[in-house]
Amino acid sequence: MIKGIIRSICFIGITLCILIMFNFKQDIKKPIQKVIIVKTNIKPDVVTIEYDTLHLNRGTRYNATVSQCDNTPFKTADGSIIVPSKVKKGTQRWVALSRDLILDQYRYNLFNNKIHWKGYFKFGDTILIESKAHPFINGEWVVHDCMSARAVNSIDFLASVGVIPRLGVAKDVKIIIKK
Repeated sequence: MIKGIIRSICFIGITLCILIMFNFKQDIKKPIQKVIIVKTNIKPDVVTIEYDTLHLNRGTRYNATVSQCDNTPFKTADGSIIVPSKVKKGTQRWVALSRDLILDQYRYNLFNNKIHWKGYFKFGDTILIESKAHPFINGEWVVHDCMSARAVNSIDFLASVGVIPRLGVAKDVKIIIKK
C-alpha cells in the first residue's frame, strides 16, 4: 500500500517536471534547423541541396524617416544611401537585422554588449526570406542596416511610406541559408 502511494507521488512529480521542462523549451527558439530538399528526376541520379533555416521572433517594416530612424534616415548603418524612388519600385530591397544577427568585428570590439555583433550575417549579404502568412516579403533582401539595441532575433524590411499591404508584426519569418 505504501509502495503504491510512493510510486504514485513519484509518477506525478516526474510528470510535472517533464511538463514544466517541455513548456520551458517551447519558449526557447532553436536558432538553426537543418532542412534537406531532395529533387529527383526520371534519371536515377538524385540532387541534394542542403539549407539552414533561421526562424526569427518577429518581422516588421520600417520607413526611412527621422521618426523611425535617427537624424540621417537615408544613410544606413553600413554607410549605404537609401534612394526612396528605388524603394518604391522594389529595386532596393534592403533589411535591417537585430544586432545579435549581424557579424561585425569592429563594432564588437567597440561596444561593451558582447551579445551584439557576433551573428551570422555581414553588411552587404543577400539573404533569402520566406513567410507563408506574408508572401509579399518572400525573396532576396540585402542586409544594409541594423535595428535598435533592444531588438533580438528580428528583421525590419525597408518600405516606402504608405506601402500596401501592411506587414504589421510577422511571426513566421524565416531566413533560408543555402549551404
